[in-house]
Amino acid sequence: MPASRGFAGPGAPRRLAVRVDLVHSGPPRDRSGRLDRREENPSGYDLLPVRRRVSRHSPEPPSPRLRSARGGEVRREEDGPPDALRIFDISRRIDERTVPWPGDVPFSFRSTGGLAEGSPFESTCFTMSAHLGSHADAPSHVFPGESTIGRVPLEAYIGAARVVDLPGRGEIGPDDLPEKSLRVKRILFRSLGRTFLSPLAALRLADTGTILVGTDAPSIDPADAEDLPAHRALLSRGVALLEDLALEAIEEGTYQLVALPLRLDALDASPVRAILIRD
Repeated sequence: MPASRGFAGPGAPRRLAVRVDLVHSGPPRDRSGRLDRREENPSGYDLLPVRRRVSRHSPEPPSPRLRSARGGEVRREEDGPPDALRIFDISRRIDERTVPWPGDVPFSFRSTGGLAEGSPFESTCFTMSAHLGSHADAPSHVFPGESTIGRVPLEAYIGAARVVDLPGRGEIGPDDLPEKSLRVKRILFRSLGRTFLSPLAALRLADTGTILVGTDAPSIDPADAEDLPAHRALLSRGVALLEDLALEAIEEGTYQLVALPLRLDALDASPVRAILIRD
C-alpha cells in the first residue's frame, strides 16, 4: 500500500508517495554462486522501496496490485470474491447413530483432553470401520498384497463426473445400464440404495473407459455376496470405487467431483469427504 507524507519547501507544496513492492529475490549466494547459509532469507522475498513525486493537484495514485514471485496477480479483498461455486456435499453424516455394514465396527469416540478438565485444548479420538459412511475401497479390500488405500493414484477421485439414475431394484445387468452411463470416466449411480451391479455390468463399465464408479448404496455388491464379484471385476482393472454416497437430492448431470481418501497406508478403505461442484 502507498504511504504519503507532506513536506514543506519552496514553491507549491508537494507530497512524497512511497511504494513498497514485494519482489522474489531468492536466497543470497556467495561469490562462487553457492548458497550463503549465513544470511539466507528463508522467505526469499525482499522489500524494495520505490519513490516518486506526486503533484498536489494530481489524483491520488491507485494502490498497486500485489504480484506474486512469478508475476501473477494476487486478489485483494476489495476486488470482491470470485463467482460463487455451487458445492454439494454428498458425504454421509457420521455419528453414533450411523448404521455400519453387518459385522463392521460402528462409530464411537472419547475425549483425550478437554477444556472443561483444565486442558488448554480439546482433543478426541475415535473408532470406526474404514467402510462406514461414504468411503473409497482399495484393491487390497479383495486382493491380498495389492495396493492399500494410502497408495492408490488420486487422479480418479478428482474431475468431471456424471450422476445417472439407475432405475429398478436388485441386480443391474450389462444391458440394463443407461446409455449415458457408458464411455464416461467417472460415473455416480443414484438408485436410492436399491440396486447393485452384476459382475458383467461392472466389466462393461471398465471396458468402456470408466476409471471411477460411485453409488449411493452401501455396496456395489448385494449384502449376501460372499466374494464381492463386482468389486473384483472393477478393482482388478484399476477402476476406483466410492460407496454410500449421499445422492438423494442430486439431479442428474455433469459435475466436478472431489472425493479424496485419506493417506492410510495400512488400510483397505478410507472415509472420504465427497463433494460435487457446479459453476
